[in-house]
Amino acid sequence: MTLRVSIIGLGRIGTSIGLALKQSDVDVYIVGHDKDHGRTRAAKSNKAIDKGDWNLPHSVENADLVILAIPFSAIRETFTYIAEDLRPNAVVMDTSSLKVPVLRWAEELLPENVHFVGGHPIVRDIARGPENARPDLFQKEIFALCPSPRTEAKAVRLVSDVVTLLEAKPLFLDPQEHDSMMAAVEQLPQFLSLVLGRTVIGEPAWREMRKLAGAQFEASTYVGTDSPEEVSALLVENRDAVLTWVGMLRRTLQEWEETLAAGNAEALAEVAKAVLEARDAWITAAQTGVWDAKPPSKEKAAFFSTWMFGESLARLLRSGK
Repeated sequence: MTLRVSIIGLGRIGTSIGLALKQSDVDVYIVGHDKDHGRTRAAKSNKAIDKGDWNLPHSVENADLVILAIPFSAIRETFTYIAEDLRPNAVVMDTSSLKVPVLRWAEELLPENVHFVGGHPIVRDIARGPENARPDLFQKEIFALCPSPRTEAKAVRLVSDVVTLLEAKPLFLDPQEHDSMMAAVEQLPQFLSLVLGRTVIGEPAWREMRKLAGAQFEASTYVGTDSPEEVSALLVENRDAVLTWVGMLRRTLQEWEETLAAGNAEALAEVAKAVLEARDAWITAAQTGVWDAKPPSKEKAAFFSTWMFGESLARLLRSGK
């Protein structure tokens, strides 16, 4: 039996999904759609899709599974365009980095006989564009899944099986839990990148400073998208969680500022060591897919939490309150 898949959005994620599915041992027929007709032609030429369809509603008509590999800011509108053309019992999934609002839109706009599963592939390779698509992009990577409460088990199973075909690791999460964590590890860094860029680039001295700006400044101001509307939509939709982390950061900055003002090089070196060790451990775990390494000692954990979050918050964390 042939699995009929429609991929909406043929950027790097959508094209990579198509390449991985076409190279799997499953009989799959893929229809692709993208606003950029050049991307559709390229995906067809690269055998990531079997057919390109420039008509969005028509592209999903016979699909068992519809994958929205489009920006978060375009998802709600896309739901309105495809809703009436989805066949009964079709399964729809997205690939955006927020799940609560997408699930809300799915409940509001998709027919009751259509099933929705929120998806989010964690891809650490920052290359962008369909020209950087590859079939092993998701290999050994986490692929978060957040089903709608009314989604039938067989629909969830289909999406989980497809994620496994991508050689990714399905991780089922509560949507609120997912978005809370994403506020810390994605939206807060995006927010800080914008703040740092505005602070430095907004100064008159930037005209000369830019000549000395190198890899550190480039990495620190990386936002992950060229679209102001996209990053704005992500921050605003998840603002409560982001603001919680901004408040925590503000308290930590104040304590670090006091340490720096006191010229306490030893204390700064200690915290730098703790942060760098934790970062290296995270990178190793992400590369190997082994996340259950031995936890740090209580002493190290207490020290690290104090310097990461500030003494008052660290005390609360240690007390479990």
